[in-house]
Amino acid sequence: MTIWLQVLFGVSVLVITGLLVPLLLQARRTAVAVERLADSATRDLKQMAEDMHQTRIRVEGLCDMAQQSLEHPSTLTKVVAGLVGAVPLLFGRREATTDIFQTLLTGLRTALNLFHRPKSESEEECHE
Repeated sequence: MTIWLQVLFGVSVLVITGLLVPLLLQARRTAVAVERLADSATRDLKQMAEDMHQTRIRVEGLCDMAQQSLEHPSTLTKVVAGLVGAVPLLFGRREATTDIFQTLLTGLRTALNLFHRPKSESEEECHE
């Protein structure tokens, strides 16, 4: 009986070895492929980081240009707002100008609604 156990044990070791060797070889190939992928991704990410840095620098430049170009209209807007605020004083009103601005905004909305074309039923159905 001991010889049968030894033979059975030997065959079991051969079968397990026959199954594990290809599995280990495939695992090694997979590890090499993953390493190549990681190297490639590292290079790509470095390039993307450099591109993002350049884009950020360009956007900062555009923001600076926009700030400089809007500086004068902003000052002009403040001057106009001051003049509009002083208009009631010219007419002898010492009250707040909010009523005048609300009236102007209401008139502007009304004028815009006159020019705004109402949607037809077919257009509303298309958007739903």
